[in-house]
Amino acid sequence: GREIKELFEAMQGSAKISMEFRPENDWQRAPRPEEILKFSGDSELVIDGKQIVGVKIEKLDIDSVDQDLTGNISFVAGRTPWVIADLESETLNVTNLLDLIPESTEAADQADLLQSLRTLGAAQLSLDVDKLIINDTPLSELYLEVASGKDVFGVKKLDFVTHGSTLESSGEITWKSDVARLEGLASLANVNLDQILISDPSKSPVPVSGTAKLNSEGNKVADLLANVTGYI
Repeated sequence: GREIKELFEAMQGSAKISMEFRPENDWQRAPRPEEILKFSGDSELVIDGKQIVGVKIEKLDIDSVDQDLTGNISFVAGRTPWVIADLESETLNVTNLLDLIPESTEAADQADLLQSLRTLGAAQLSLDVDKLIINDTPLSELYLEVASGKDVFGVKKLDFVTHGSTLESSGEITWKSDVARLEGLASLANVNLDQILISDPSKSPVPVSGTAKLNSEGNKVADLLANVTGYI
């Protein structure tokens, strides 16, 4: 380029990063193979006038023993949403990641989970997975679309197929003052929820079909669960 601005606009590069995580936060032990993530991607700066306002990463590849994600992600200040990620995977195992979820409503409230969702900012995520594994249970054709903004966190779409059964759902949490309102809608066709929620093969599954519409209000996760109303 002939000017500094042109140099930055034309600047591109690639990076490879290795990251470890511990679901139980025990950093004294060595990582398991599935707890090592490797990132690579092609990146470029986002320029607005004379300022660098963000970065775009294309051909993103997140690889580990259990995870293999590809796609694009961008972070741009002043844009709504400021984070946009479009990811896809052939096979994704999230069993170990379940340890990152609070084990109880009390733990969720101690971690201030609702406030974390409320202050997430404007973000947009889509995830398209051919095969997803939870507690050794395979789900196929999973599609997830999440969007957040000022006083709103929404799962616009969460669809998947398991053993020939389908689930299509959506939900949203909105805030007014310090009160959160939850609305959810799900359509199920012969779905065995036990295989997802209960990792006990000795229990006989109970297939579920129909539609559920749920509503709730509260300023804590425990309140939202205790105040659920609706129809199934």
